[in-house]
Order: sequence, then structure tokens, then C-alpha cells
Amino acid sequence: MRRKKGKFLFAVLFSVLLLVPYLSLESKSASAEEFTFPEYGPAKDLITPLNGSPTIYDGAVGQEDGHDVLYTTSKGVPATFNVVDLDENKLLRSIPLEGASDSWHHEVAPDGTVYVAAGKHIWGYSPETKTIEALAEIPDSSLWALAVDENSNAYIGTFKGGKVFQYNKETKQLRDYGKMIGDIEQEYVRSMDYHDGYIYAGTAHDKIFKLNVETGEKVEIAEELNESGFVYDLDIVDGRYVFARYSASKNMYIYDTLEEKWLDVKLTNVNGLHVTDSLDNKVYFIADGIVKYVDLTNLQVSETSMKYGSGFRGSDWVEIEGDSRLPGKSLVTVTFSGGTVFFNIETEKVVSYPSVIPPTANVTNQIHAFSEDKIYISGMTGGTGAVYNPLTGENKSISLGQADSIYSMDNKVYFGTYPSSSVHVIDPSVDPYAKPTTLFTIGNEQDRLHAMTGGDGKLFIGSIATYQRLGGALTVYDGETHKVFRNIVENQSINGLAYKDGLVYGSTTIKGGLGSVPTAEQAKLFTWDPITEQKINEKNLEIEGLDKPIHIGDLSAGPNDDYIWGGSTGYVFALNPDTLEVEKSVRVEEKPYPFEWDQIDLKWSEDGLLYALVGVKLYVINPDTLDFKFVTKAVSFDLGKDGNIYFSKYDNRTIMAKIEVMEADASDDLQSVQLEMEKTNLTRGQTSNLKVTGILKNSEKIDLTNYTVISSNEEALKVKNDQVIAYRSGESTVQAEVDWKGKKVLSNEVVVKVDLTLDSFEAYVEKLYNEKKVPKKLYIKLSVHMRLAKHFDAKGYEKLVQHQLEKMKKQVERWDAGDHQWAKDALLTDINGLNE
Repeated sequence: MRRKKGKFLFAVLFSVLLLVPYLSLESKSASAEEFTFPEYGPAKDLITPLNGSPTIYDGAVGQEDGHDVLYTTSKGVPATFNVVDLDENKLLRSIPLEGASDSWHHEVAPDGTVYVAAGKHIWGYSPETKTIEALAEIPDSSLWALAVDENSNAYIGTFKGGKVFQYNKETKQLRDYGKMIGDIEQEYVRSMDYHDGYIYAGTAHDKIFKLNVETGEKVEIAEELNESGFVYDLDIVDGRYVFARYSASKNMYIYDTLEEKWLDVKLTNVNGLHVTDSLDNKVYFIADGIVKYVDLTNLQVSETSMKYGSGFRGSDWVEIEGDSRLPGKSLVTVTFSGGTVFFNIETEKVVSYPSVIPPTANVTNQIHAFSEDKIYISGMTGGTGAVYNPLTGENKSISLGQADSIYSMDNKVYFGTYPSSSVHVIDPSVDPYAKPTTLFTIGNEQDRLHAMTGGDGKLFIGSIATYQRLGGALTVYDGETHKVFRNIVENQSINGLAYKDGLVYGSTTIKGGLGSVPTAEQAKLFTWDPITEQKINEKNLEIEGLDKPIHIGDLSAGPNDDYIWGGSTGYVFALNPDTLEVEKSVRVEEKPYPFEWDQIDLKWSEDGLLYALVGVKLYVINPDTLDFKFVTKAVSFDLGKDGNIYFSKYDNRTIMAKIEVMEADASDDLQSVQLEMEKTNLTRGQTSNLKVTGILKNSEKIDLTNYTVISSNEEALKVKNDQVIAYRSGESTVQAEVDWKGKKVLSNEVVVKVDLTLDSFEAYVEKLYNEKKVPKKLYIKLSVHMRLAKHFDAKGYEKLVQHQLEKMKKQVERWDAGDHQWAKDALLTDINGLNE
């Protein structure tokens, strides 16, 4: 895109005569008046780049049709539950877990039920029916630990609440035991197991709790260990011994539940992630890359000749038929990429089988356009990255962990990976698809490398502290050695970095690692001198309307001005680099998506426009006028060397999409909008997904994301996100409105009918009661009449049904509703509707 230049002969002559700088101001003003944003083509799905192999966190072994089988879940959108026949190394079935993206724990209950903690739900798989269902939604952010008892009830450990829940198999109800620690905003129950009426729960704050599942009473048992950090693994062996491993120290301890004491043994440098019951009183584990064991009769530690560089992602004893390499019992586990590995105790041989689990696309984390033919892509908690060629569409997988930052300098590509806080490099001129070379590990209690920038041959890295810790770091790498400078701003982590004229500019977040407790009130801006290795300025971000922001996001030096640009909490701003004062700012987003450390990512186009990903919304901004325009929803993005936008889709991060950037008026226009509804007949409380499709003049169909959906009867039907929700009986006409190039384009109309049923009315009454809108006495009476009405309805006794409805109507009419008159009116409306 080229900007039009005005003709200002008189202004130019006057400026030259008086004061030369006015020339640039006049030209800037004129170009701003005539400025037009580029046109943006429809989003086109390109590829699922991270689909080379499955990503597996855990597995469990059970019996199915007389065979030993492995149950495991592969990461994806959605996650996929898999059943593998271990005797034949054959995939028996794969079942999608809609709404879940991964699973960290599987357990096989005594009755054969396979419990899976995935997404927001506890799932149950039946080896008899070969089906899996979501049993209950767990009211917390994420699920991390799982255990079962002798009655086949399940127990779930969570984050952020740090709670334990019980799922009762008979009643299908949840019991919330509450927070295990209780005095921290963010808590984990990261590991746990069950024994003899007690849950043993490992937390992220060094504590292990013994929880009585009947009374809910709990006691902390690990204080004497003097450990810190995550109790990452915890298993009960032989129905007596608790094996607990701390991830920071890699020490594993043994607690005797019978004697109620920790045994006098410490297993060191243990990889995890599980141990299982003993064989001949020996419990096997992996430490120092070797399979070792502890003899429970004398607590002596010995090692086998078996070597293994990873950990046990679930481990169980099996006897494999038809493989002479595996006589007797073998210990089996699953690998990160889905293969199975057997450790035979008799022969001390390690036998690996390739994965038979179908590859599932991992979600995209970072996208980095290195050159015209190479875009580097990293994933989330996976071991595979990708290199995509925009010219040919070719995609190649590479070995790469979760890179939270990718940066190019001196024709090399640098990756900052989590959770090791390591920096790696690829030299594309040698081999663009090589496994990245590890340069160094930052350490110093750093975890997530959020920011990278470069200048004068040095790489600057900004990082977030590790779990429970405050105090990020600035790391400087000169090509040979690195230095770590912690707490540039005391007890704050670094979110953004920019380099300009020999100085490093930084932004912070008051938050540290997950589970930490911030001590500062607001984030800071700072300037750091690489020569003196000192901070030379620190300042609050001062923008009218923005009060003490806890995060300041990405920073970037303006290519065509003297400013340092940044973003925070929906604002984009320009800083004076000398004073760190805000010269100008604009609020582009009222309520940005609340990421843990605030997400604002800034990129500059070749024609000088600023692209800002604020939360999950991508905007383009004219840096001269601060005019802005919404482009699309995304989670990560970069501008390709071809000028187009490459991004991970907000609604499915496994897909990388592309938006073509064109000069104004160069794209095809929108001819019509089509609204499709999943269901058009609903009952109260039900939802229906909707889809809005644009049809261009060239007949091409595109998925639209920037639209408004209108319901003509919001009392009956309301719109929320990409769904309609039925609230009460009636009809509503639904229509989508699209803003296309400043014009409003309306879709077809879809009529949705909300029917009233006895079941939906009963659910509504219960909802009002639970919300304390209906008194208990009325609720009980209505419930009795409702049960009778449903009974008579099932028998076909219509008059008896109407009789019960009349009784309910009289009960409601006698109710003095006071402030809840609206609820009374709604109930009477529904009863009359049911009686029609």
C-alpha cells in the first residue's frame, strides 16, 4: 500500500522561509487526512502445521476382552481418547473428547471404568460398551490429578482453586472438599492417590495433605521434608507406601501409611512421573537416565542395566504374549509421542514399539516469519515445531519444545523454550529443519521466556519467574556467553523488550510464576544500559483512564519515528525514549481477554502500520493519527515477508490461517450473508450454535467473525458469543449484521421457536429456587405437583395434567413475590402456556 502525497507548494515555501521542521509536520498532517487502511481478504485456513505426531502426557493399563490394553489421550482440538492393544500393538479405537484439549491423568477403577480428567470434565470409559461420556463438569480452571477408591469413585485435583473433588459413581454427584491450602490465590493439587479412606494430595507449594474422604478433615504430613515447590508425582504402592517426588529437587520420598512416618531413604535425581506396585518387593523408578529400584525390605537402592532418558508416563505390570524378548512380567509406559516401551525385569531389556496412535494436531503457540519461504511455528506443551513455506504450501516438522518467544538476528533463529528456560538456535543457511542447538539454560528460578530483542550483536531475553516465585530476569547473550540480571524491577517479571540507539527498553508484569503472590501494585517501564549493565530509568505507565496496570505488554521501536511503542490493558501507546513518558495513546479494546501475563503483541508492516494483537483481537493502527481498525480474532500472528497476515485461529488454534493484505478497494466485495442455525426448535435452557458465512461477488464463501447477531424477542431468545440461548417460550427471528467496508449487510432471517415442556419448566423452577428467587415452601409444593403432572403426562392423562397445572397456578398466584414479581409473572406465563 502506498500513501497519497498532497500538493502543498505554498506551505512548503512558507516553511522553508520560516522554520524547516514545519515541513515534516505539514506533510504528516496531509497524508493523515488522505490515509486509507488496506483491504483485508477473508481468512483462509492454510494448514494444521503441528500434526507430525501425537502429544501424550499420561496413560494407564487395563483389561479389555482378555487383552492388556493401554488407555491414553492425545492432545488436540478436540483431544482424542485412544485404546491400544498391547499384545498386538494395534489401535482398537479412537474417540474424540469434545470440549477437551488434553489429559494429564487416567485411572482404571476396580469395576473396570476408565476415568479420564480432561478439559473441564471427569470422563468415564466403559470397556464393555466401548463408549466414553462426560460424567461431571468440575468447577475449576483445569484438572491435574486423579485417583479412585475401592468403590470405583473418582477423586480429582485442580488448579487454580487447588481443590479436591469426589465424583460418586452411584449418585453421580460431586463433593467439593475445598482448597487444600486455602490462603493462596492460585493453588495446585498436582498429584494424588487414594488409600484406605484417605486421599494423599500433593500441592505446588511443597505440602502433602492427608484428607479423610468421609469427614473432610485434612492434615499436612510433609513439613519435616524441608522441600519446596511442586509435589509433581505421588503414588501409593502395595496399598501402604506413598511415593512422592518434588520436581525442583527431583528428590523422591517414601511415607509408610501404616506407621504414619517418612522412611529413612531419599531417592535422588528421579525423573518421574509415576511408580507402580512392587515386583518381588522392589519398586522401580527412573533416575540418572537408568531404571533403578528400591527394595522395600531393606530400603536399599540398586540399579539395572536398562537405560531410559525420559520418565514413566503411567506405568503398569503386564505380560505380553508372542514376544520372546519379554518373558514374564514387564513394566510398560507410553512415550510423549505415543509409542509404548516395555522394561523386562528378567532380561533387563528395553523393548520399544512405534506409536499406532493417529497424529493429532497440536495447538500453535508462536508464529515467526523468518523469510519469504520459511515461517517457524512452535506449539504448546509439545515436542514438535514446524517450518511452513508460504510460496509452495510445504510444511515440515522439526524437533522443538514449547517456544514462548522466537526471534531472528544475524540470519539465525532463536527460540526461548518452556519449561526449561533454555535458549536454542537454528542456522537456516546450514539446515533450516535441524534440531535446534541448545545454547544455554537461564536458570536463576526463571521459567517462561516471554520477550526477545537484539542490537549491536547481542540477544536480550526477558523472562517470567518460575512457579511460586517473583522476580523475572533480563538475560544478555553476546554470541559466546550469557549473563543473567535478575529483578531489574524488584519482584516483577519482564513482559516486553525493545532496543533503540544502544539502550534496552523493558516492560513488566507484577505477576511471577503461577501460584506466586504479587507484592507490587503496578507494572513498570524501565531503561537499561548494556554497556554499564545498569538500569538508568524506571517509571510508572501514566495514561488517563488507566489506573495502576498490573501488566505492560510488548514493546517495539517505531521504524519511522523516535518513539518506543507498547501496549497495556487494551491501550496502545507511544513513549518518549528519554523520559518514558507517554506522548500519545489510544484505547483499542475495552475488555481485552484476560491472559495470565497480559497478551499484547506488536508488529510493523513495511508501509509503517502497527499491528497490535490485544488479547485475542488483532487491530491495525495508523501510528500518525492513531486511527485503528479491527482485523480478526487470533491467538498469535506474524506479518509474512509477502505482507500478508499469518495467524492461529481463535476458535481452533491447531489451524494456521492467512489473511491477504491488499491495497484499498482491491478485494472482492461482499454480496450476501448467510446465517445457519444448528437447531431451530429449543426448550428453555437449551442452546444452538450458529454460523455466519459471507458470499463474495465471485461466489466464494468465507467464514465471518466480525458480526452482530440480533434476536427480535430477547425475552424468549438471547444471543451470547456464537450461540443462542432459550429463556422462555415464544418465537424469535434471528438475523446477523455484518459491517463490511463501512456498510451494514444483513443476513437471511431464521425463525427459532422456544417450546415449553414440563421438564423445562421444572428445571426453571429449580433454577429460581437455587438462586433464592422462589421460597422453599413454594418450591416444595410446585415440585410435588410437577412430579404428579409428569407422571400423568407419561400415562396420557391430559386432564389430570391440567388439574396439577391449575394447582400450581393457584400456589403461584397466592405468593407475595415482592421484589421478585418478575419471577412470579414468568412462572404464571409458563403455566398458562403449558395449559394451552
